[in-house]
Amino acid sequence: MKRVVIICMGGMSSSYISSELNKYFDEKNLAIETVSVSLGKGKKLLNEGDFDIYLISPQAKYASEWLKEIAIKNHNDLFDIAPHLYVPIPQKIEELSHYIINLIKIKDGTL
Repeated sequence: MKRVVIICMGGMSSSYISSELNKYFDEKNLAIETVSVSLGKGKKLLNEGDFDIYLISPQAKYASEWLKEIAIKNHNDLFDIAPHLYVPIPQKIEELSHYIINLIKIKDGTL
């Protein structure tokens, strides 16, 4: 199971996006789980390193520099989510899921 975390301001919009992504991954029988967290929790998780991929929501982009410093220090992969992908409609959830799948493949060396 691959684990992905979405770091957001408070976790409200990201929790809905995460839920929709999990439904999509389940429907496609993909072993990928997403969770959403606030910035403070995201910082803690970056230090712990228990996830395969860390994503920053568009709302939290202002914090991406210091989050990336933590990620690099702890050898974690942290990526921005483009605003056009962060839309809770089926087409955009599918596009975001493909983005996540490609990031996992790059990390695993299969893309």
